[in-house]
Amino acid sequence: MSQSTKTPLFQPLDHASRTSARVADAIRRVIVGGQLQPGETLPPERALAQRFQVTRNTVREALRTLEQLRLVSIRQGSGIRVRDYLTSAGLEL
Repeated sequence: MSQSTKTPLFQPLDHASRTSARVADAIRRVIVGGQLQPGETLPPERALAQRFQVTRNTVREALRTLEQLRLVSIRQGSGIRVRDYLTSAGLEL
């Protein structure tokens, strides 16, 4: 099933919770919940910022957090890919 026919994975955050930690937590829940599988690509930063209604800098900071937790792999030009957290994530998760 294509992404366009599914319910969106990410929703805007309320105004009181516009922090990178909350964005990271929302994406983490989607990954750990199995809605995104290892190897799948997350939407681009710009699209994530629009969906969460935050700045791209906030999204970048959230993605760096997820990269440190080894939930995603970020490569310039290749996008943001979900990692197999069961084999790569550390105790921090």
